[in-house]
Amino acid sequence: MIIKKILLLVVCLFLLHTVFSQDLVQWGIKFGFDVPTNTKDFNADLAYKKTINYNVGLQLRVGERWFGQTGVEYHINKCSLLWQDTSHQDMELGYLSIPLQAGFHIIQSEKVAFRAMLGVQYRALVRLSKNDIGIENNHFNIHNFDFIGGLGLDIYSFTLDFGYRKTVNPIMPNSKHYRDMFIMSVGLIF
Repeated sequence: MIIKKILLLVVCLFLLHTVFSQDLVQWGIKFGFDVPTNTKDFNADLAYKKTINYNVGLQLRVGERWFGQTGVEYHINKCSLLWQDTSHQDMELGYLSIPLQAGFHIIQSEKVAFRAMLGVQYRALVRLSKNDIGIENNHFNIHNFDFIGGLGLDIYSFTLDFGYRKTVNPIMPNSKHYRDMFIMSVGLIF
């Protein structure tokens, strides 16, 4: 039994050495803006007026021509709402997300790469700002799943990504407002 564990450890160490010695692993940081494509109201009492959305995150890419990409991102959605046509309320929602994408480098050289990506994302509501209209976390769908896809350009260590996020769950139960977004981000990858 101990010999099997030692062999497994040796094989894992060899695989780690092989992966890192071939520059198959890249990591980086990014910052971006999300532009909503769904402007429907949250529900009958809560009218959606305007918003600004941005995100920051860490990314990890493994592979060469074909690759997998994941990371951790924090999405901030600042929105202006109108409660029952009487009171104006600014709110901020914070989501923590974990994207999982598969990608292909369409063009790849030492200095420039152009890539396409497609995948899924788990997103959880982790912050809701204080408000005067009594809305709490339990009024929202806390756990959300998204389909994501996009194109990216790497120039040396700089990255530029454009994509789209299609949300499976509405923002609130019985709502027609989904957090569907066009996404643009810039970053560094090493």
